[in-house]
Amino acid sequence: MNRLMMYLGFVIVATMLGGLLGGYGGREVGRLSPSFVTGIAYPNPKYMPPSDSFRPAEFGMGLGIVSGFFFGAGTGLFLVLLTIVREIAQARFEVARLMVAGPLRKESAADRVH
Repeated sequence: MNRLMMYLGFVIVATMLGGLLGGYGGREVGRLSPSFVTGIAYPNPKYMPPSDSFRPAEFGMGLGIVSGFFFGAGTGLFLVLLTIVREIAQARFEVARLMVAGPLRKESAADRVH
């Protein structure tokens, strides 16, 4: 249960970090290139609202946060999956090593004589 909570924490931290970075990146794209964000929001200029009611930096920030959440969650889940696969492989290697070594046996008097 303890590892499950640790892995869940990894995914939550990765998700929040992804959302934070995505929001910051989206805001900067909206600030530096408002025509790009406006084109994403309104591909058909015929339906575009008046210019004072649309704020590209805010739209870019919202889009970046949502995208960052999904990207961060995906990254966190992938890293947890990679860690679990590594632990399973490590456990199998340990079991195989013990099977090859054989059961533990007591040292006899004949083994001590050289």
